[in-house]
Amino acid sequence: RLKLICLKSIRCFREVIYGSKVEWLVDGVLANKGIATIYGASGSSKSFLAIDLCMNLALGNAWFEIPVITKIPVVYVALEGFTGVAKRLQGWCQHYKWYPNNLEITKDELLLAENKSVDEFISFYKGREFSGGIVIIDTLNNACPNIDENHAGAMGGVIYNIKRIQKELDCT
Repeated sequence: RLKLICLKSIRCFREVIYGSKVEWLVDGVLANKGIATIYGASGSSKSFLAIDLCMNLALGNAWFEIPVITKIPVVYVALEGFTGVAKRLQGWCQHYKWYPNNLEITKDELLLAENKSVDEFISFYKGREFSGGIVIIDTLNNACPNIDENHAGAMGGVIYNIKRIQKELDCT
């Protein structure tokens, strides 16, 4: 019998394959409590896609006709071009005539390779009782200045801090 061995639990192969049910935020696309990335070439509309996703999650509306399971709070960390993000959000709201009340946008610095910065971010949003939602960081490059995204050692600390945010704020 094949077993998956973890530090805190042991599960048999059959349990892992058949016993784990994924909870979705966007059906079949974005897992609840998961970590995801939108990637592509510069200028390929990644931020537009992220804004459209966060607006539909905040409103509980389908995204590209794919069901959004539930309306959730959203924190959008706009580290690149805050004015541009604000204009895109305004345009989105004017076009669709929908205005979410559970979306927060911040341009405050979040440095994912620095524990103090991540601690302050977590503390601030815990103080605002943010939980069970999604944190979108736009862009990873600006949240990790001077970090080589292709260096496993450097990115290990970044991923650890992303997981800390996810766990401490009970979010995606």
